Amino acid sequence: MMMIENTTHKNYQERRRPPTIAMVASLNADNDETTLLLSVPTDNNSGNTTSLRKRHYLATALVVAVISMMGTLLVVCVTNIHTQHKLSTAAVSSLPASISDLAATSSVLELEEVFQEVAEEKDDDDDYTGCTIGQHYEPWNMPEHGATYEASLAACNQRCRTVTGCVQFSYWPDNKSCNVQDDTSSLVATPADWSRSVAGPVTDCGSNDDAMPILDIEQAIEGRLQIGNGLSLWYRTWGNKRTGIPVLFVHGGPGNAISDYGHSNKKFFDAQTYYVVEVDQRGTGKSQPSVRDGCHNMQYYRDITIATMSHDYELIRNELQIEQWLIFGGSWGSTLSLDYSSRYPQRCLGVILRGIFLNTEEEFQAVYARKSYTGTSTTTGTNSSTGTTDSSVTIAGREDGQKQQQRLAEFDTYFNLAAQYVEDNHQSPTLDPNDAERFVRVYERMIERCDTNINTPNTKHADTATYSISDQAVWHWHVFENNLMEENPRDLLNPTVIEKHVLPEAASVSFFEARLFLHGTFEQPINLLERVHALAPNDDEDKNDEDTENTFVWICQGRRDEVCPQNFAQKLVDALEEAHVPTKSYFIDSGHVSSNPVMHQCLENALTDFSQQYLTSKQL
Repeated sequence: MMMIENTTHKNYQERRRPPTIAMVASLNADNDETTLLLSVPTDNNSGNTTSLRKRHYLATALVVAVISMMGTLLVVCVTNIHTQHKLSTAAVSSLPASISDLAATSSVLELEEVFQEVAEEKDDDDDYTGCTIGQHYEPWNMPEHGATYEASLAACNQRCRTVTGCVQFSYWPDNKSCNVQDDTSSLVATPADWSRSVAGPVTDCGSNDDAMPILDIEQAIEGRLQIGNGLSLWYRTWGNKRTGIPVLFVHGGPGNAISDYGHSNKKFFDAQTYYVVEVDQRGTGKSQPSVRDGCHNMQYYRDITIATMSHDYELIRNELQIEQWLIFGGSWGSTLSLDYSSRYPQRCLGVILRGIFLNTEEEFQAVYARKSYTGTSTTTGTNSSTGTTDSSVTIAGREDGQKQQQRLAEFDTYFNLAAQYVEDNHQSPTLDPNDAERFVRVYERMIERCDTNINTPNTKHADTATYSISDQAVWHWHVFENNLMEENPRDLLNPTVIEKHVLPEAASVSFFEARLFLHGTFEQPINLLERVHALAPNDDEDKNDEDTENTFVWICQGRRDEVCPQNFAQKLVDALEEAHVPTKSYFIDSGHVSSNPVMHQCLENALTDFSQQYLTSKQL
């Protein structure tokens, strides 16, 4: 009798002999399915039979039956079928009596093309939906993590979920071996003489939602989505995947990343109540290529738009198979949240915003024009590109004399670097401190010079004079914005002393802010106030119920916010109310950051209000 030897993978390097197997195949042309009946006898006269179903998408198949007359071994090989496999088990009482009729047409040589399922064990009840059969990931294991014994595919999936950085895994049902991998591993074909292999991403393969544990933020599952042109988005998920409310956290910047927030989101989102999705926006953090890894990566994002970034979230939503989610964002996150929700309102359960930024010319004047720091509320300036007249605004928090003088001195330091650059490059006219648009464009040119000085002192702090023009520009941009937001005087930064370890974050933020602010304000205005009507109920009776549901908006705005002044939050509230979008707004005694206790409480209250509304609507 011929026996089939099956070799396990490299971690074990041992041989095992499978039981005698009988199998028959039938092709159903009507529903394009091939059903394999597999018999695993306990002796020569009896056996349990398992049905394995393969769905394939090519109409042609070559079925070769091989019978070894001693021991009744029947092997069916189906070739020219390219498929993603979905296997299920069911008891079958007996094999067709006509098996012996196929003996005359079989060849032992075809044994080399036997499916990986030949070694299928009769007690293997794993669901392989979302998995790849007959492949595994290499390198085998993440650093400092070896193979472990896991009782099932689902157990291997759960192991991956508990390992920081694990996004995919390989499982070997025959010997119960589990290998966990990060996103640097690649799928490779498993040789035919090895034991069966099952592999896939932790989000899909072996994921049993009914038994899904509730994960704290420290146990978050990381993933990576390829989005074309060599770009990828990094994301992580945590909380209650099975029954929690999906929520998308939209980080600020632009140019910040999830890592900048640490685990602070656990204070907002209860893991029992929410299923949290956190994404590094394209080009930031762990999304690749990342500007934080080097200024040379700026070249990939010079044409970035807010529309593209909103679409990225749709790609993530589809990847995670989320129907609708709550949108939660502050600062630039409020801008991107408004853009996303106005483009895809049917995907939003609600929108919670903090520190409103609308990407308008008036906001440019409020931050990037000197007159905004002089205490003069009625002066005007002319935009260099459009010729339009812009009125300055009074910013809460800049009224008292000491604060006003501090802000004015900080702005002058910020401005002087750009003015000197214009002079050194013989550009004319000289830079006007009230021409906000040109001021930011000069900074953008300095930032994109990418002449980072690799010979700068290898110290934590160094005088800016030892750094390149682009590094100085990155640092001055970062310091000015940080000090506008910072409420604790001990955390103010010195514009003349660069903290080298902060430069990667500063480069990312300064590049993306300059590019996206200029594009969304002057080059292709995003006009958010004119688009909020998309969040309003749709009165068209021909629309279905999903389309006519309104999106509720909560706004928490600090009255002392100097980066995103309250004037513009009020404009958003007025526009939402005019469009009949249900809105709750809170103008509170706070600055910009979410860590301010008053701001934090406001956001918590908004989340509580939302969750109560959501749960009530689910019960109706």
